[in-house]
Amino acid sequence: MTLNLHGYEDEVKNVVDKAVKESSIEKTLKDLQTTWAMQEYQFEIHPRTKTKLIKASEELIEILEDNQVQLQNIAMSKYIGFFKEEVFFWQKRLGNADQVTHTTFISF
Repeated sequence: MTLNLHGYEDEVKNVVDKAVKESSIEKTLKDLQTTWAMQEYQFEIHPRTKTKLIKASEELIEILEDNQVQLQNIAMSKYIGFFKEEVFFWQKRLGNADQVTHTTFISF
């Protein structure tokens, strides 16, 4: 009460809202880091070319698609400012993973 915050209700509400949204983005990015650091990939040998290929499981594809949607939502957020570089890094990385798993998945 001594700070007279009740007189700045809108400003305080905006600051709190921004902090909550940024905290959510930060948590999502940490979860991405944890998820992809723990992924284990299986490989199969292509029967004709004998080339080692990533075996894209349904679970891997589902996680990848879910994470890409999360990143897309974050990228459209007005609170992305501080995290912009990291979000774009993950979008590129998961986009590459999507291309590789899609190509591998189709080739069988």
